[in-house]
Amino acid sequence: MRIRNDGGRYGLAAQGFHWLVAALILATIAVAWYMTGLPLSPEKIKVYNLHKSIGVTILALAVLRLLWRTVFSPAPPLPGDMAAWERRAAHAAISRSMACCSPSR
Repeated sequence: MRIRNDGGRYGLAAQGFHWLVAALILATIAVAWYMTGLPLSPEKIKVYNLHKSIGVTILALAVLRLLWRTVFSPAPPLPGDMAAWERRAAHAAISRSMACCSPSR
């Protein structure tokens, strides 16, 4: 497997970015659930800062992933035998997913 995307497959870099961000999102959710049950204390502040640090790391990785995709390795094309409605649905799904997952503040 190559580091860059080739043909109809994502490369190692794209897959690495994807799974690292996915793992960090799960970690930040777990930290958030733990954090909400803590009373106000220095420990809660430390956990809150960890939560924010993970979020900033996710943002940085997302920016790096976007740069990687635009500069070095564009996404593989959709299969040629996809119907037009399927292409529109795929585009709408990814656009809405990105909008839902983007920071609101």
